[in-house]
Amino acid sequence: MNTKYAYNLGLLWFDVQDIYSDRVAIHSGVQKQTYKQVNAIATNLAKKLIDLGVASGDVILIAHEKDTISYCA
Repeated sequence: MNTKYAYNLGLLWFDVQDIYSDRVAIHSGVQKQTYKQVNAIATNLAKKLIDLGVASGDVILIAHEKDTISYCA
């Protein structure tokens, strides 16, 4: 782990993603996503939200079906 103490899930995620980057993180039927791929999807979603003006402290709703992008949100 890069951090001595992961005091939030986001920090812990970065460590897990670094350690297990090539392992399967999500297996949804036919599709399989590695930790590295999930991190890329989540990062792209975060960038889109920032581009839309969402800022730290804002409350948003993410409604979804059970698919890969949903779990990355």
